[in-house]
Amino acid sequence: MYRYEPSYEAGETGKNMRQYVKDHRTTFWTILKPLLPFIIGAGLLDVVLTDVFSTGGKKIESPIGAIISAYFITALIISWHRVVIYGPDNFTPMNPFKPKKSELKYIFVGLGLGLAAGLLSVVTIAVAAILNSIVMLIVLIILVPALIFVSLRICFYFPAMATDAPVSLKTAFGMTKGYIWKLFAAGLYASWRLMLVTIAYTIAMVLTIGVFAMLAGTEALDNLTLTTFAYVLSLPIVVYLQPLLTVIGITGLSNYYQHSLQYGGPDAAKGAA
Repeated sequence: MYRYEPSYEAGETGKNMRQYVKDHRTTFWTILKPLLPFIIGAGLLDVVLTDVFSTGGKKIESPIGAIISAYFITALIISWHRVVIYGPDNFTPMNPFKPKKSELKYIFVGLGLGLAAGLLSVVTIAVAAILNSIVMLIVLIILVPALIFVSLRICFYFPAMATDAPVSLKTAFGMTKGYIWKLFAAGLYASWRLMLVTIAYTIAMVLTIGVFAMLAGTEALDNLTLTTFAYVLSLPIVVYLQPLLTVIGITGLSNYYQHSLQYGGPDAAKGAA
């Protein structure tokens, strides 16, 4: 096992990201395995609660399990930041049952930013809808890319927080200059094969559910049976494909965060070269 060495060019970085995750699969499973019972259980909880909440033929999705699952996935994310930045022999995984102050801040800042973006979107779209549909379309065209841009420009805040080296959101915004497109391209390069596998499996899963419902007869199936069957089929995505895609992305984010720290940004790195 080895410590990750940051790079800048997207092709090289994407290759390094994929290889690093492949070389440290044992560490990946060491972190993920204790979290899986809670992630799987949270999904089952939503299956049951959705059945309980749904009445009168109207399906009401439960968000409770998804929130619980997101918390344990965040534990994986924080731990993997440390694997990449500190090295697999020197990191300490997050204990989701005894979270540190910095770990809670990581979670709540991310949650707060997400809620703020969601609230801003709802309010803006509501105001635009009152005016007319053309205005709403223009607002969406401007707002969505702007929210994505701002989210990406502050993304270095999170590896810093995960490694107890917090920076302000303003500082994180400045640190990401010159890295955003590289981060996007490297992530796509590293994970496109796995993304295709995930898409293919999802299509096959949907078709299987449709065939199952048709053969069994929808009138013979209750919502709980069909939803449970669908969830069981989704487990390969839940327990493997999604977490693997997540740590590949986190490897890229940690790569460029470290590159910024070591070289002071892409321009400084070019000057040093």
